[in-house]
Amino acid sequence: MKNVLLPILIIALLCGCSSEKQSPVYSFTIKEVQGKEILLRSDSTDTMAVPSWIKALPDGFLLHDAGLQKVARFNSNGNRQLAFGDKGRGPGEFQSLSGIWAYGDSYWAYDINGRKLIQYDAQGNHHQDYMLEFVDFPAGVTPIELMGPKQFAMPAGGKNGALVKLANLETEQTRYVGQAVDSTTNMRQSMQEMEQAISEGTIPEGAKNQVLMGSSEDGLVVFEQFTTILKKFDRSGQKLWKKELNIPVVDKIFDEIMDENQSRLNTDEMLLQFVHASGLSVTNRGTALLLNAVDKQPPKVLWVPNDGKQFTLVTYPDIKNSPKIPLRFTISADGSTILFSNTLSGKILTAEWPMDNSS
Repeated sequence: MKNVLLPILIIALLCGCSSEKQSPVYSFTIKEVQGKEILLRSDSTDTMAVPSWIKALPDGFLLHDAGLQKVARFNSNGNRQLAFGDKGRGPGEFQSLSGIWAYGDSYWAYDINGRKLIQYDAQGNHHQDYMLEFVDFPAGVTPIELMGPKQFAMPAGGKNGALVKLANLETEQTRYVGQAVDSTTNMRQSMQEMEQAISEGTIPEGAKNQVLMGSSEDGLVVFEQFTTILKKFDRSGQKLWKKELNIPVVDKIFDEIMDENQSRLNTDEMLLQFVHASGLSVTNRGTALLLNAVDKQPPKVLWVPNDGKQFTLVTYPDIKNSPKIPLRFTISADGSTILFSNTLSGKILTAEWPMDNSS
């Protein structure tokens, strides 16, 4: 696969300084990666049907298959090694998954409709269901990020002025962390109120505190969809850093989403979410953001290293995007490959991830 380095652009990227201080200038590099490989396709295998959530493992990846209603482990060559879980409401079963993880000798899955975490052992046998009744969920569909076998994070929705909430499965204690974008936001807007706001050209209030979350060994990364601010917290909830990302390639995305949503009013089409990124993958070296696109532009992935000194936009012109159902993605454990899960086409695609270990 050919990697083309385009000229370095110098742009002002704010990095967590106060508004009174002069914002540092960072270099912003664009890299174009040619080529792709179809690792798996549903029309030529019976081990995968409708790929959804994907998560890198040291020697492969974990996949939620929304068609087979299974969680499966594949090696790096795309061979399925294990499949477990099932559709349902009983122990070890799930209605709709929105997160999968591997920690130690256990696999975990989050049933977003059943509001429970499911733990499986190394062989995929059901171990325990953790009902999250002790958690006060904000309005709407609420994803979570598992930070370890007993701790997870979730959006706080502005409650108590917080950005996210940390929860402990053992103690059933929760604590609010970070400052919300808008603590007065009405997260319980009705569909009629949302449509009214869009008809008036106003972003619905519920969009203001939306976040993407991901974790690594040393903490939790949170991306604020409304402000494009990236924050990292340690496992106790202390903020480690803050980076205000001025992302030129999506600076007009909310205008595009507004135009598209206004055209969808009074139709049967679903309204688009006001988000700057559709996915996030965190490694120990940094964070990758899959940037949002209303049309079928090729995927653009923004790489933000932990030191924040060199931002890189990686584009994949040979890969088709799917705005109706966003691509899921993950960075391989060795940092050499990016994997895309395309739900609509039923494919797992791989391509070079050009950010080496020193980036």
